[in-house]
Amino acid sequence: MDTSSAATKSEQGREEAQCWVERFLNDLIVVRSTNTVRAYRHDLERWIDFCRATAIEPLTVRPRDAIAFVRHERERPICDGGTVSARTIVRRLSAIRQWYAFLMLEPETTGVYRNPVPGDSTLRTAGGMVAGQPALLRYDRSHPEILTPEEIDRFIRHLTTDRDRAIVWLLKDAVLRIGEVLDLRLGDIHWAERRITVRATKTHTTRSVALSTDALRALSTYMREERPVAVEHDHVFVCLDRLSFGQPFRYRAWVAVCDLARQRAETPRVHAHAFRHTCATNLAEAGMPLDALQRQLGHRHIDTTMVYNEIRDGRLQREYRRAMEGVGGRTTNRRESWWMLLRPNLSRRTTSLSPNARHCASGHTAERCGRFSPRSWIRSSKPFVAGPCPDQTIRRGHRHCTEPSTCAAT
Repeated sequence: MDTSSAATKSEQGREEAQCWVERFLNDLIVVRSTNTVRAYRHDLERWIDFCRATAIEPLTVRPRDAIAFVRHERERPICDGGTVSARTIVRRLSAIRQWYAFLMLEPETTGVYRNPVPGDSTLRTAGGMVAGQPALLRYDRSHPEILTPEEIDRFIRHLTTDRDRAIVWLLKDAVLRIGEVLDLRLGDIHWAERRITVRATKTHTTRSVALSTDALRALSTYMREERPVAVEHDHVFVCLDRLSFGQPFRYRAWVAVCDLARQRAETPRVHAHAFRHTCATNLAEAGMPLDALQRQLGHRHIDTTMVYNEIRDGRLQREYRRAMEGVGGRTTNRRESWWMLLRPNLSRRTTSLSPNARHCASGHTAERCGRFSPRSWIRSSKPFVAGPCPDQTIRRGHRHCTEPSTCAAT
């Protein structure tokens, strides 16, 4: 009887946790995209299933249970014979951690006063303490996939409508997401200012994005040549086929167009987000400030934009050569300055100095003084003061001749 009561209570706890998951997702959809909410739902369902399989109460778990979940996911086989990657597990732990942070907003009701899912390096440390070995969550951040100019040109040549070409130009020059392009409205285009207002489908925010001349020309050609005028909505991009003529152009239709052009052009690496990666990387390599690039991309955190600042080999070699040239130039200048201190006759090396601006304490110009140090010039309201004349002592704290009347350069 006690076992049956415990099982019933455990099942009720899991049902209550499922209700809290739904409440969390309903709040999340206000600030996140539909795809993000769908991914969070899948991750939390995986966590609830793990708690059910191990007879753990989701609302009373401990950090040890989160480590066990990591171990379980790392060892669980998937369809292709491998195991779940570390990147996927990190994403799932992030969703679970945010869910418990949501539960901590009402601790009297949920009973959650502390987040049981550790974050960052704490998870690896805890994994080693519990299991005697690391939690195996290290992974290398891969560089964004970059398309070559030949691939882009070949793909564009195999597009059949001005609408599709305008979409690609917005993807590759305005650095937009495909969802942001398809959600453009007529009022979002500011022709005179050469910019558009973008509604970010991922973060539910708006931003202003500048357009290049080519992108603006491609968009203008589509609006003038192909887009029907008599439509009941203000979406910029519409369907042009017979069955759904004039309806808003949706993502599924774009995927079909992209697949067909990719096969004809023989460019298997081309997809909508690859254009965004390519343009963002090129802008970063061209020297665009990261804060401006972050705003152009619509990223919430600068750390996400830093991915595009990972330089490629070509830029690394150019920057290295430029830096070495600067280092070599500074070294040469430094040697020349010390050589000027050692040479007694400086008339040839001091012709570029202004004789009226640099004087020793005896009143001699730099060309007349037999020895001076550029590093000893003192900037003040008075004329620049050079170092001591030769064969003279220097009074502590002062740089001038102690006996101007006996200066060797007089």
